[in-house]
Amino acid sequence: NGVPDNWVVGYSPYYTMSVWVGYENYNTYLTPDNGTTRLARRIYKEAMTELTSGLERRDWQRPESVVQLQIENGTDPAELAPSGSSNAVSELFVRGNTPTVTAEPEIPDVELTAPTGLSARYVAASDDVSINWNTFTLPNGIDGEAQYVLSINGEEQTLTNTEYLLSDPPRGNLTISLAVRFDGETGPTSSVALIVPEPQEEEPDEPEEPVEPEEPENGNEGTPPEGQDPGNDSDEPEETDNPGGAEPPEDP
Repeated sequence: NGVPDNWVVGYSPYYTMSVWVGYENYNTYLTPDNGTTRLARRIYKEAMTELTSGLERRDWQRPESVVQLQIENGTDPAELAPSGSSNAVSELFVRGNTPTVTAEPEIPDVELTAPTGLSARYVAASDDVSINWNTFTLPNGIDGEAQYVLSINGEEQTLTNTEYLLSDPPRGNLTISLAVRFDGETGPTSSVALIVPEPQEEEPDEPEEPVEPEEPENGNEGTPPEGQDPGNDSDEPEETDNPGGAEPPEDP
């Protein structure tokens, strides 16, 4: 429980001091029981307080030979902290004896969440289903691109854009689910349901019925031409007793 000697080294902006306490004969020890193991500390405190009393309090002046750098905490030997590191600490080094290797940037965890804005609508004019959703944004510092796993009635496909057009969709109930996939991990899904109706067949146009002409009320189709017998509808000339229109000769 004892030591043959004890020492303390300390400094202030004005002075540097070293205090040693011990016995020349190592058969005698400083012990904590009588407080002798704390003598060097107590002597340093009393002496430094006396020396600096009445002096202006001032900050430490860093010499030109010392530089301050941001180091990645926990690296041994020390490595420079990469830009934007949340694990950086400030350290002092002698100029010319500073770290030259930069630590690998930390990769933040990517929390995959269910996609937002998933919607689906049936367009009767083109007989297709339009599916849209919002973009999933990766955290800053993450390289790569998120993918989307789209499932339509259990049939999956992987996409990189945020829209999909399903042509000639199956009729009836349509279940659509979507999940984000990144670095081999797939997140939770969002789902929507849709009912696709049967396509309506166009009925052929019915031919127009012919319009029958209206008969005049007096039963005649019209007024005969001038000089024609109204009762004679024939186009043939009317027969007479004197064909050719010549006058008969007089009796002698």
